[in-house]
Amino acid sequence: MEANGNFPGMNDPAFIKNISGVNYAYCHPEVQFFPQGFNGYKYWMVFTPYFGSVGTEQVSKRFENPTIVVSNDGINWIAPAGIKNPIAATPSKIESLRENMSDPVQGFWSDPDWVFSDNTFNLYYRGSMVSAKALKARGRKVKTIISSYKKTLKEQLFARHLPMV
Repeated sequence: MEANGNFPGMNDPAFIKNISGVNYAYCHPEVQFFPQGFNGYKYWMVFTPYFGSVGTEQVSKRFENPTIVVSNDGINWIAPAGIKNPIAATPSKIESLRENMSDPVQGFWSDPDWVFSDNTFNLYYRGSMVSAKALKARGRKVKTIISSYKKTLKEQLFARHLPMV
């Protein structure tokens, strides 16, 4: 299985990696299990690929974008028919911010979560190091109040509806 860290409209082979290697991770996995199967598979997982140890290779962030895979045994995973991974392309340099002066300008879509309801997956993920203008253009912002901390936490959540028939 491959992870694609290309910017939108680009197809540089240097930013396409096999995610089955040693020290490669399926970060933030969220798995839905269907005992009788759903569209031919018992397991549906969304995750973000990551290469190496966190913080060691800044270019790894380019690959950390929501990816959907399916399985019948929970061990061997493939991309389901009709899904092009990553489902949210790497943010362009124009859309991205720099985390600190030593890092490249690079945004990514991380921490996916999804809910299955009414035969539909509703997927949410966070925009990291992505400009407010890009967030507004791509999706909706959700503002959540956390009363126990008596402060406002702004979360960038995006909903992507994936109807399955």
